[in-house]
Amino acid sequence: ARGDVVVAGAAWRSGRQVEAVVTLLPGVRVKPRARVRVHHGTAEVMARISLEVAAEDAAPSAARIVLESPLVARAGDRFVLRSYSPVTTIGGGVIVDPWGDDVPAARRRRLGPAAAALHDDAARVVRLVVARGPAGLDRAALEVAAGLDVTRLTAVLARAAQHGLVESDGWLVAEAEVTAAATRLQAALAHHHQMRPLEPGMPAQAWRSAARAPRAALAELAAQRLMEAGRVVREGGLVRLPDWDPGAGAAARQAQERVLDRLRQAGAEPPSVGELTQALPGVEVGATLRLLARSGVVVAVAADRYYERDALEQERRRLVGVLEELGAATPSDFRDRMKRSRKWLIPLLEWADREGVTVREGGRRKLKGGAGT
Repeated sequence: ARGDVVVAGAAWRSGRQVEAVVTLLPGVRVKPRARVRVHHGTAEVMARISLEVAAEDAAPSAARIVLESPLVARAGDRFVLRSYSPVTTIGGGVIVDPWGDDVPAARRRRLGPAAAALHDDAARVVRLVVARGPAGLDRAALEVAAGLDVTRLTAVLARAAQHGLVESDGWLVAEAEVTAAATRLQAALAHHHQMRPLEPGMPAQAWRSAARAPRAALAELAAQRLMEAGRVVREGGLVRLPDWDPGAGAAARQAQERVLDRLRQAGAEPPSVGELTQALPGVEVGATLRLLARSGVVVAVAADRYYERDALEQERRRLVGVLEELGAATPSDFRDRMKRSRKWLIPLLEWADREGVTVREGGRRKLKGGAGT
């Protein structure tokens, strides 16, 4: 529908806007947004042209050409300019970026002189990649856009790092974009630690999304760079700053003491997470319990039920004692002998199954293996 052409596996895209270097004939002046005719090969396309600076006689000037219909071109292609009416030749030029639609105006102003890209392969490649910002450019598309054959492009990319570019699996991006993404990732991690002082780290997937990268490869490059430099540590599915110590602050320690005191008072009938949250306003109960569980002070018997370690051990011993007496027991047997309601008993029995203390056979449980006191 766009009139795209596929060349060497890459789309030779048609564009509506192109960046170019234009040279006007002596004595010719062009008003801003003047309507002109662009002759490229056998094609004639109406367009409006804006010169970045007023072109002097026979002096090249950077220009942005907004086409009224698509033009299939690539960097290095030459074209002729004719006035709209009367139809006379007013100059010509060379295309620097055939896909100017992709480049925001703010970014174009930071690209530097366009003329440098006319006769220097490296300057042309760098300009095309930098113009795409964090989106970068695939190598196959770059070959088409830059108008370079494989040999010339390979020679440039062999020194990609020297030109301020980074390549990853055939995709190129400016080094500055990787640095910026890494800065965003480190800032996001510091913010996460600040907002969640009891958590051991930030989920790696959520952390990578903080790079705000249009390509996953950019986030991966930035993340790898931070980890290789030792500025970020990954442990399993979490990432953290190297010196991060969750729960080290005075407020965090006080919260742990308050939660642990409640659990010790409750003993074998601990309150749920929701009940603790109501009883301890201002305390991040869930995060505090997870922190205590990581240190082994409390044990998660169910998703919403934590036991103080010693209280749980006493319950385990009582449970084992019932089975040593009866050989096998139903929940009703445990309830009668342990004097616990189902609210605490069922999560406890399911925990014992998971931990390999008991094995369930139908509606009864037995000791598993050598489990005992």
